[in-house]
Amino acid sequence: MPNVQDYDLEYSKKREQAERQASALAKDMCAKAVHRSLAMLYGDRVISARRAINERGLNP
Repeated sequence: MPNVQDYDLEYSKKREQAERQASALAKDMCAKAVHRSLAMLYGDRVISARRAINERGLNP
């Protein structure tokens, strides 16, 4: 398992937001799906990082 320091919450939050916006603006259904998938992956990464930080009793 990676160290908690390896998680960059702010970056993941920004990427999730950017991918959601890209999905909304995409004109092609395939592009929409890809951006939506990436947004979900970044969202999962944020959730996992928060859990790891909370389990170790650290402040994000």
